[in-house]
Amino acid sequence: MRKKSKALIVLTVLMLVLTACSSPAQPTTVPSSNETTSSNSALTDYFLTLTGVASEDQMISAEEIMTLENKTVHMTAITSSGETIEGDVTGVGLDTILSKYGTSQSDYESIRIFAQDGYSIMVPKEIIGVKEILISYAFNGEPLDQKHQPLRAAIAEERSMYWVGQLAGFEFIKDSSVNGTEPEIEAVLPSKLVFMDAAFKSLTASDYPYKESIDQAVSAGDFLDQFGGEKPSADLFFYAVDDFTKSEKTDIFKTGFLKFTGENAPMFTGEELPQGMSVKNILWLQYSNTVFFSNESAFNKFENDLVTILDYESVPLLKVEEIIGLPEGEQYLLTATDGYTKEIDRETFLKGAIYLSDSGEYGINFEGMEKKAIVKNILSIDIITSK
Repeated sequence: MRKKSKALIVLTVLMLVLTACSSPAQPTTVPSSNETTSSNSALTDYFLTLTGVASEDQMISAEEIMTLENKTVHMTAITSSGETIEGDVTGVGLDTILSKYGTSQSDYESIRIFAQDGYSIMVPKEIIGVKEILISYAFNGEPLDQKHQPLRAAIAEERSMYWVGQLAGFEFIKDSSVNGTEPEIEAVLPSKLVFMDAAFKSLTASDYPYKESIDQAVSAGDFLDQFGGEKPSADLFFYAVDDFTKSEKTDIFKTGFLKFTGENAPMFTGEELPQGMSVKNILWLQYSNTVFFSNESAFNKFENDLVTILDYESVPLLKVEEIIGLPEGEQYLLTATDGYTKEIDRETFLKGAIYLSDSGEYGINFEGMEKKAIVKNILSIDIITSK
């Protein structure tokens, strides 16, 4: 009886080992983007939408894509936390599909990649002009994680936000110089700087649950309507403290919120927006000729470049000008929240800096000048390039 028991135990263990070995291993190094939800759609019923390659939207099935010439490329992705993850990505180059329409990804000014859950990301010319977009269906020789199946976009050495899982399609946006038409909205250099910290206080804020806290937020639509100026724009451009950049459609932006207190503030987010579309720790964002700048983020960004003026640690306006790429003005009109204005020349501007008062308000002081020159509670600066 003992011999039979031992034999039974050995046989059971052996069966468990064989069962474990026969189960397909899921890749554990697939870059995580929290952008998609799982889908069990059959390949024949799963289509990608291609917008902008022809007069009407084009559709191509996942099943057809898998019959096209594929390639395996060793890639790395950078997560939102800065971690680098790498592996072998197998799929079909986007240009292979675009060749059917007599075009290629480098023909476009930008390409928007979008997922089934509504997540989308704009890939700028700087990337699509030099890096291939791969439509992948395997990672390290194994099928994609279920949450990314059946197709996922991948771009080597780019942030995981571009690795869009449960891929739904692409929108191809041509430069006006390519199609010979005038752009709907003329591109303009920034001519106005609005300080977000002061702007938030002029709008009606609401409670916004975020993680374990209740923070304050304003409607992004209300924010843009009040401070966006008279020249509308189709897109906005974000620049975060960690140098992360992103473009977003204006109509999408207006559906969200700008959270201005608590962790990761200021932050673009929204209850109905996928997590991957949020932008944390905004330093500045541009809408047409207006740049919205966060003084709070500036003190974090330039903590090693602060200067002391009138006993206050301050961020030099020259640093602000450099990181945004503001044009040099002949004159600058400074406006405070109470309507007070002060016009200064270029020489005085270069002596200026942003300070935080003891009462928690931001203002502009000037190196080598008296306290009476201070502009308290700064709201905006208009850049005048010609009189």
